Amino acid sequence: MVHKLPKDVDTAIGFLIQDVLFSFVGHAGHFILEEVHDPKNASAFRELYLDPSCYAHFDIQPPYIRVVKDLLQVGNCFKFLESYVAQNAYNTHNGVIFEAFIHCIKELFTFWALKVQYYEKIFRNPTDYPSEQFNLQTLNIKVQDYLLLFQELINLVNAIKKKNLKGGHLINEVYKVEKLKGGITICLKEFVHIRKTLSLVYFKKVLLPWLLYGRIARNAQIDFFIKENECGKEHFWDTKFVIENTLNIPFFLYPFRERILIAGKSLYICGVLGERAPVILDIDIDSLIVDAYHAIDAESNSVFSGGNSLVELSPNLDLLDGVISSCVLQATSSFHSQLFDKYDLIGVCEEMCDFFLLRKSISFGEFFALAEGELNCIIPKLDLPKLQMLFENTVLRKSNTMHLSELKLTIASSTFIDRMLMLNNERGMGIDGDGRVEDLLTIEWEPPFPLNLFFNHTLMDKYKIIFRNLFYIKLLMRSLHLLNERGFKKFKYGEMKKFNMVFVLRSQMLQFLNVYSSYLYQEVVLEDYYGFINYLKRVSVNQTSITFDDVIRKHSETIDSMCNKSLLTHRELFTPLINLLHSCLNFTVYFRELFSPILQKNVGSIDDAVIRRHIIEDLENDESFSVLLKRTIKTLNTSVYIFLERLTSVTNRKPSTAATFASLANRANMNGFYTSGRVM
Repeated sequence: MVHKLPKDVDTAIGFLIQDVLFSFVGHAGHFILEEVHDPKNASAFRELYLDPSCYAHFDIQPPYIRVVKDLLQVGNCFKFLESYVAQNAYNTHNGVIFEAFIHCIKELFTFWALKVQYYEKIFRNPTDYPSEQFNLQTLNIKVQDYLLLFQELINLVNAIKKKNLKGGHLINEVYKVEKLKGGITICLKEFVHIRKTLSLVYFKKVLLPWLLYGRIARNAQIDFFIKENECGKEHFWDTKFVIENTLNIPFFLYPFRERILIAGKSLYICGVLGERAPVILDIDIDSLIVDAYHAIDAESNSVFSGGNSLVELSPNLDLLDGVISSCVLQATSSFHSQLFDKYDLIGVCEEMCDFFLLRKSISFGEFFALAEGELNCIIPKLDLPKLQMLFENTVLRKSNTMHLSELKLTIASSTFIDRMLMLNNERGMGIDGDGRVEDLLTIEWEPPFPLNLFFNHTLMDKYKIIFRNLFYIKLLMRSLHLLNERGFKKFKYGEMKKFNMVFVLRSQMLQFLNVYSSYLYQEVVLEDYYGFINYLKRVSVNQTSITFDDVIRKHSETIDSMCNKSLLTHRELFTPLINLLHSCLNFTVYFRELFSPILQKNVGSIDDAVIRRHIIEDLENDESFSVLLKRTIKTLNTSVYIFLERLTSVTNRKPSTAATFASLANRANMNGFYTSGRVM
């Protein structure tokens, strides 16, 4: 079939534009061209221009041929995109950002159709538009711009298919094209429009439910960079909500990602504490959305003014910071109000100092006295319920505790010294025999929600380490005092000469333990933990400037500092410290068993002299006692010397702890007694 071309080639180009457009929007064959009435001829008409041989039959110049070819390519791109939109028009499984992207392409279709109709009218009746300077060259530029735009859209669609792009990742991909094509006016303009549209949809439908209510919108779960996990309440802060994929964070929210996470988590927990009651924030949501729009749209006046730099193409982050900060600060304030006012976090920390850090020393002293028999026995003979009852009667009830009334004494699976070794990744010494209560006793407390977010398992384990250290030191000091009061003092002056070296050894041990104990309370507990409590008091007054993450971080740093300054996690110092404590324990256990007949008698009883004589005779005949005594003296002196030597070395190398460790070294050295060389 022979097709006739219009005599006016310009008019033919106009008809061809209308043909290409209408054929891909459902109006194929609807032409003004009078010579073509059959709709089937529409495709034949286009094929004619795809066949290079047809150009030999008509005097068509190359510029016209190029425009026709570009138009046909635009049509093919248009057809591909229209098919993609039709396939995904009702797809609700790819998230709200993908839906918004499909809607943007639909809008582009409408815009393109109107543009082509407008071009066709100008070409058909140029006299009706005298003000329009529109010719073949202008049309060629427009067609090439739109061809590039549609090709970039096709590339983006292919990337979406290949990478399964959704949510923020899709916005970032659009932004990437926007930056790369900054010099192409139409392409840049359309991609800027798409990016802004997707960004605003993200802000309103994905981000705002999280910032205002602490929940992830059900239809936006696939779009959000924060994911919700199933976990127990004790993990609500650290693992319930996490940033799962940084690639899915929209580029304009990346600087605020952590604060956004904190805000939603804070509101979520407030909702749980209030039985899911809505959290009312003092925020005008309409104004918030308007401010967000201005922040995202801030660059619109500069993009097309000749520049295309990244800064000009980026939203105003200062404006966006203000929008997000309004939500973050109020969410943090709401959560802190619950912690400090309703759950009395400061009061709980003060009670932790009373019990875990043994600030209630008077109450614990009474407990030691009444529970002496239980504390000095081996594990199989321990009556734990009785020990717990004595603890409650002497420590808990007399302290009028409000928060830690459920404290329990338990037996640890490893000795205190082994626990210290394991904390420093060292091999433990093991338990001798059945193990002794004083070496295995610890304290347990299960913080209720939401306090368990603050006192997590890791920190509670360190609290117990500090408690066991302080408790261990107190027991050793008490045992050394009782050996003198109930043992040595029962011997007469002449008999006591047999124990001269023992007295010296006991005095050295007690001296070191007194120095170390005083150091722990003055330099560690009072300075670090009381400093932390004062920090919490400042936070409770100014609740909006510090997040719960900051508070947890400060808490962790404080406990870590206390463990380090207590030498419990200091790899260079804990080994000689362990040797010292172990020597003291062995010394007290040996003499407690030796003096057990006397310790079980009252002073002045009829059998006292006989018992004392038997003890002295046994010691005189026991060569192992002399060996043990010499070995213990050497171990103690050597351990103190090494301890002081390493402590001095650490002091010189680490300015951060120099003053603290120097103070301990000076007091433990007893005016240069150990470092003078007299004891080696």
